[in-house]
Amino acid sequence: MVVRRAWFLNFDAEEELARPQGYTPPLAMRERSRDLRKHVTALLGPDDVVIEDGCPALDSTFESRAWCPTPRANKAFQKACVRIVAAPDFATIRRVNHRKFCADLGQFLPGATFAASEAEVFTTLAETSRHEHWLLKRPYGYAGRGRMKVTPLMGGDLDRIQPWIKASFRTGDGLQVEPLVNRRADFALHGYIHRHGEIVWGEITAQVCDEGGAWCSTHRADGTALSQAEAVALRKEAAVAADALKSAGYWGPFGVDAYRYIDLEGCERFHPRGEINARYSMGWPVGMGDRRPDLESLL
Repeated sequence: MVVRRAWFLNFDAEEELARPQGYTPPLAMRERSRDLRKHVTALLGPDDVVIEDGCPALDSTFESRAWCPTPRANKAFQKACVRIVAAPDFATIRRVNHRKFCADLGQFLPGATFAASEAEVFTTLAETSRHEHWLLKRPYGYAGRGRMKVTPLMGGDLDRIQPWIKASFRTGDGLQVEPLVNRRADFALHGYIHRHGEIVWGEITAQVCDEGGAWCSTHRADGTALSQAEAVALRKEAAVAADALKSAGYWGPFGVDAYRYIDLEGCERFHPRGEINARYSMGWPVGMGDRRPDLESLL
């Protein structure tokens, strides 16, 4: 049976996760999404199409596929008259993409914590001032968005970022607080969780990000990119993440980001689980290659 898929590439899904009462992408984001599509052509099968908000109707011979299965994606599928495949409920999608979900599996950077209050943010910064620079991350972020660099030792810096912190707690329920380290190389391991629990793993990838944390490119990591210990650590933490995702009721594509960095003593360290992305990602088709259970019929 030939399966044709209609894709809704909501690259800005985290915006909707952060604002579940309603999100409409601005024109700039719509244009940015069109630019990003050319980087994920490997995600699509030969007979697949990409739909947009307000696109003409297709027909029921197409199965839905979403970058992230949000209500906005489902509305687009309904308007396009394609068959919508089952996906985890939106509450589960929000939970597993929340930074606290990853943080609860354990922190690796010294002093890092997921702060549940404004007071905890400032207490963490005050008690761990050995690091000159810190990074605050809102619960949902992508492409370097939703973060703020802080320099606690500089007079007035905390006062400067206090409005941003207050705004973060008005619209969210916590902040990831972690030292800003000198990242030297970024990696990821991707996989796919079948609804019945089986996991299909891809290969480790190396990715290039800009200074703000936005993705630039991805390629398969060669045998010398990571040490054996680093590869083992990444695979271990990816397995931990996959088990947690399954326990939370999630199935579908996912990825775990990791990176190598330089500590305060100038030594190389490896952070084996920086983020969990319970959705497709720019490097996902690169890491998965021809291991594509998502291209099979999901009905």
